[in-house]
Amino acid sequence: MILFWVISLSFLSVNLISAEECPTGPKIVCYYSSWAYYRQDIGFFDTTNIDTSLCTHVVYSFVGMNLNLAVDYIDQNVDVSHGGLRNFTDLKVQNPCLKTILAIGGWNEGSRKYSVMASTDKSREDFVESALRFLVAFNFDGLDVDWEYPGQRGGIAEDKQNFVLLLKQMHSRFSKWDLEISIAAPIVSSLLEEGYDVPEISKYVNHVSLMAYDYTATTSETVGLMAPISEIVRKSVDLWLGKGFSQEKLILGLPSYARSYNLKDPEEHDIGALTDGMGKAGLYTGEQGFLSYYELQRYLQTGSYETDCSNDGNCYAYYKNDWFSYDDTDTYNAKIDYAVNKGLGGIMLWTLDTDDFGGIYGKKYPLLNSIKDKLETAYRLKHSV
Repeated sequence: MILFWVISLSFLSVNLISAEECPTGPKIVCYYSSWAYYRQDIGFFDTTNIDTSLCTHVVYSFVGMNLNLAVDYIDQNVDVSHGGLRNFTDLKVQNPCLKTILAIGGWNEGSRKYSVMASTDKSREDFVESALRFLVAFNFDGLDVDWEYPGQRGGIAEDKQNFVLLLKQMHSRFSKWDLEISIAAPIVSSLLEEGYDVPEISKYVNHVSLMAYDYTATTSETVGLMAPISEIVRKSVDLWLGKGFSQEKLILGLPSYARSYNLKDPEEHDIGALTDGMGKAGLYTGEQGFLSYYELQRYLQTGSYETDCSNDGNCYAYYKNDWFSYDDTDTYNAKIDYAVNKGLGGIMLWTLDTDDFGGIYGKKYPLLNSIKDKLETAYRLKHSV
């Protein structure tokens, strides 16, 4: 117990110094997927690959919840044995203004046990205390709650209100330690209606990262844009703002990966063309229908692929039976302009390890650098008028 409070006092001291010295510009929230540690060769990524000058917040994904409904490791080998968690928060030595956030949940964690945890005052309180101990022990600056999704996948209707109660209890406890609270949230209206009390959530979180991608599933029978801005991104943002969410707390998410499909007929390659299933898996990421940005470039730079970056703020490329949907720096710029003009609080990147972090095809972190450059310029221009 004495050690806990010694660590705690040191943690508070670091946070107070950082708060005094660091500026009040837009957020750049960068997710790090810890399983990238297992990728081979040029795909290998760990905390040493993170450029601490490019993000305001870095988010370690993911820890989970054990049978006692307490915060726990998902992969103790990466998180502890190889020093993942400790090395991650040590990044603040390089940049004291950097916020290191711990993410809990994710798609593979499911929803049911989060529903059970949030269902009573006692289980919520126990969870919050376990989260606090975990954050302080590893010197994190906050918790990102990625419950996918309240009211879904084995959840109950009461999840919507229980989620608010969880965030309220977390806010009450975390505020005494200067810890941030954020959530990663959906863009589908049905998920929002059933699981998120938007005005109440706004009271207790520092920001919400809007997962504004994967609008077209890789299991779709037709090809479609992954993250078009012209209709769907705007509608998603308006859903949140229209329900009373604070615009400066809303962070627009951008993908640093592509979705791939097999065309049924290589002569039919326009949006809406029929597919014959999920497309190529990345050589290093190894997930069918998914390519990191650097894996995508391996194909695009052969010169064989036709590309089209439309006014929808998304690109697609095709060659023979291959069809890819993705963002590039130009489509990022359009989305960042939109976010700044809308008064949003910043941009989120999913993920650091799927950008061209090694500079295989040019500059290191081309997507993340474009976010930082464009966001800071657009924000400065808007606020200088």
